[in-house]
Amino acid sequence: MTGILYWGDLGADVSRSMQHLWNAGHVAYFALLAYLLLSVKRIARLSQAMRWVMVLSLTLLFGVLIEVSQIGTRRTPDVLDILRDMTGSLLVLAFHASSPSWKTLQWGLRGLRVLLVIILLIMLKPLMISLLDESIAKVQFPVLADFSTPFEMNRWEGDAARSRLRLTALNERNAMLVKLTSRRYSGVHLKYFPGDWRDYRMLILTLYNPQPKAMRVTCRIHDARHVEGVQRYSDRFNQTYTIQPGLSSIEIDLEVVALAPRARRMDLAKIKGLGIFASSPDTPGAVYIQEVRLE
Repeated sequence: MTGILYWGDLGADVSRSMQHLWNAGHVAYFALLAYLLLSVKRIARLSQAMRWVMVLSLTLLFGVLIEVSQIGTRRTPDVLDILRDMTGSLLVLAFHASSPSWKTLQWGLRGLRVLLVIILLIMLKPLMISLLDESIAKVQFPVLADFSTPFEMNRWEGDAARSRLRLTALNERNAMLVKLTSRRYSGVHLKYFPGDWRDYRMLILTLYNPQPKAMRVTCRIHDARHVEGVQRYSDRFNQTYTIQPGLSSIEIDLEVVALAPRARRMDLAKIKGLGIFASSPDTPGAVYIQEVRLE
């Protein structure tokens, strides 16, 4: 089991919820480790204070070794993983500890238990949100995003600042405001969504340009095989569109998307990413994304 924490790799095809579950596994693993350490006779014979020192010291040592060992591998060292390790051990220590004789220490132990439960809930929050949004996404499909719930914002990544707003100009419908920077390729990427598009023929993007002049945005689409390879420009769909002021709709033929890679056919059963960005903006601008759907 320790080997999984050292070398495990979830790969690029993993869901958000599995990623968050993987992170929560650090808490569970070190909680179990702390429980087993407290069962060792040599440690069990120590005073309660020394048991805490011993278990927490070993937790910190093992946690640091696990993160350091990931340097140069496909895994990335994460200081937050060490915090998760310590939380797991502290949970077992706090709830396993006998009640101190001093009333002040009793209240301190109770306070620590409450604090650790709160920290645990905070750590589990991303997992709960991702599970909820993945369920919502399945119900919404073939709509990939319409921002009817705040959880949809977690489906998107990118360097551009983004926020969910309700606009009068869009008949009081929700939309995502994307504040583009002057950097090249500034924009957002829809990363988490149902990726089997085989039963559909069109991708439709509904955008709102709040500026008084037209703007150009590029749409990028790629599949799982593109992610696994060297990610060449010629191995994905890239198309630039002019967005006039006001509400616009971009319709993209999925057959054109499938034929976009130069040396192969894109796998519409395993679409992995959709990007919307400005190729070379002269000045910072903004665009609202109202809806992304398949037809």
